Amino acid sequence: KILKKCVWKSMELKKIMYFEEALVILFMATVFDLNILAYAFVGQLIYVNCMNYVIFNLGPKLYDVHIIGKDMGSIEDFIINKIRKSVTIYHDAMGGYSREPKIQMSCVCNSKEYVQLREFIKEGTFDCFIKVIPLVHVFGQNKDFHKLDDENIE
Repeated sequence: KILKKCVWKSMELKKIMYFEEALVILFMATVFDLNILAYAFVGQLIYVNCMNYVIFNLGPKLYDVHIIGKDMGSIEDFIINKIRKSVTIYHDAMGGYSREPKIQMSCVCNSKEYVQLREFIKEGTFDCFIKVIPLVHVFGQNKDFHKLDDENIE
């Protein structure tokens, strides 16, 4: 997680873990013989796959992202054209404290797309409020969504 925060901000944590384990095995190759290295490689492969399953497959896969702010055109363009998601725009939002008119946008995206969106907003220094809600099921036409006739849903 430290490497993700400091060095590879846009890379998935899963890939960083694979890279880290590959470095450990390469270092072991300089110290141990090939028989021990083969056992270590298989053990590390099983360990990394189990950790990836526990860390990434048990958590939410989709997020409902609400963004509230004033100048939202470039964020809307990023969502539609870069991460290729649909966005719903509400023009009637009002700031509770300032009573100023605001624009609220809502989109559903997976964790990778959410990280891209968050980094875009952070780098663009937009003055906005972001609310992220993990989702259990989403129904729709997108490849990430369930179809209404899916039999696997509780």
